Amino acid sequence: MAVARYEIEKFTGNGDFQLWMNRIQEALAFQKALRAIEDPKTSPTAITDEKKQNMEEVAYEALILNISNSVLRQVISENTTYEVWEKLKKLYLKKDVPNKRYVREKLFSFKMNALKSLDANLDKFKKLAIEFAQMGISLGEDDETTIVIYSLHESYKDVKATLKYGRGFNFY
Repeated sequence: MAVARYEIEKFTGNGDFQLWMNRIQEALAFQKALRAIEDPKTSPTAITDEKKQNMEEVAYEALILNISNSVLRQVISENTTYEVWEKLKKLYLKKDVPNKRYVREKLFSFKMNALKSLDANLDKFKKLAIEFAQMGISLGEDDETTIVIYSLHESYKDVKATLKYGRGFNFY
């Protein structure tokens, strides 16, 4: 079996946990070990014990090698990949009410910074929109567009008007 090489920045307890989770999931999927982070009670019985053990080893190694020592100390007592994964989610995936309120407020009051590039501003907006969606609250494309339009700096007032009222503007 060929060894797959991938590079994922270690999760240190700071930064974007959701993006780190997505990268780990992709790496595990690539190594055909994604089922190791799923609840073992829902695991298909058709998988052999040998294959389950192999998935467990690959996934456990991927998790442990891609977290910092300080994060590892928080999950070292967990015995399986699934338990480590769930503990990480519990510690770093914030879905509590104050956090929901905070993310909602940040998203709906988002204003583009005139000193930053459009790409940097849109990246910040997309991060907020993804955090919002991960809390189980869906935001439609029209809503996202409306927020972006109203977040544009005053220097873009003509673009704002065109986008809001569609005067002579065609997306297609």
